[in-house]
Amino acid sequence: MNNFCVASARTGLMNRYGAVRKLWIPCAGLCAFAVIAVCTFTFSGTGIAATETKPAEACNKPEEGFYVYFDADYQKNHFTPSGKMGDCGDIEMNEACEEKPHSGKSCIRVVYTAKGKGPNECDYPAPCKWAGVYWQYPPNNWGKEKAHAEKGFDLSQYKRLIFWARADKDCRIEFKAGGMIGQYGDSLKEARVKNAKLTTSWQKCEIDLDGADLSHIIGGFCWVTNWNENSDGITFYLDDIRYE
Repeated sequence: MNNFCVASARTGLMNRYGAVRKLWIPCAGLCAFAVIAVCTFTFSGTGIAATETKPAEACNKPEEGFYVYFDADYQKNHFTPSGKMGDCGDIEMNEACEEKPHSGKSCIRVVYTAKGKGPNECDYPAPCKWAGVYWQYPPNNWGKEKAHAEKGFDLSQYKRLIFWARADKDCRIEFKAGGMIGQYGDSLKEARVKNAKLTTSWQKCEIDLDGADLSHIIGGFCWVTNWNENSDGITFYLDDIRYE
């Protein structure tokens, strides 16, 4: 649902012939600010009486956790997608895409063109034939500068990284948590990886972090793909990225 939702009030509105009607109540613009109640009403001879109330979850309320991304303007987002790798010119990203977000007002749109365009960040002659992006803290921190030695998040209380993803066509994308190995990099030296098969529908993905050393994380999230997996390029979408 895009920027609005619909709540249904299932009512026991009985007319004198015993018919029951269902009312669909639009709540555009309200879901981010209130919890909607779904109520059942019955007619009596003197009026309408509420007989049952079932609270419904507000549409745009973030779930509990440590967010990498909820919405483009969400003040509790952490990390920045500043760490481009491989054929950097093949990457286009829009963090405020309003095209069918999984929740909230926006999602992240990623376009990978698979053309080999520079600048090229790999340790062999271009093209690299792959590309990816790390979400970093602070921005552009590869764990190599002593000035950033104390920069990082202690995420030890969390056991998994959850995110939602879809694509314009079926494809495979590799996702990671941790693994930035500079001198002042991640405490999780070997990244935890999820090789996800994406479809045109939103799907929930999970990276298991049980037993991982998350005491100092500067590379909170990452995607990587290459010419072998997506030789014609690919457009995919990300939303609701969080540790929990």
